[in-house]
Amino acid sequence: MKAIEILLSILMVASSFFLASSYLAEYERSNPALLGSAVLLIASLAAMLLLASLRQSHLEQELQRSQRSTRLGLQSIEERIKDLGGLRALGSGGLINEEEQVSEHGR
Repeated sequence: MKAIEILLSILMVASSFFLASSYLAEYERSNPALLGSAVLLIASLAAMLLLASLRQSHLEQELQRSQRSTRLGLQSIEERIKDLGGLRALGSGGLINEEEQVSEHGR
């Protein structure tokens, strides 16, 4: 979680408190339960947003790990193919060497 997200969450809760208290003061009603429920509502919304942000960062990290692992796997496959060099065709018995393929066509 970034500090800015926490700061904005605190700002959301404080502003809900001031808005609810000024609204209640406008009608000369002092209802602490209503004020508390408004603050609780906004606090739970802020917590939900923070948790969603945290979940998103975990998913991004997992996606990056997966991409890195896929990239490494592809690189190792490319290296194996380069090491095999002359192998280029896939026959019924598996990979066939170029020389064997040419000699079969010459027969």
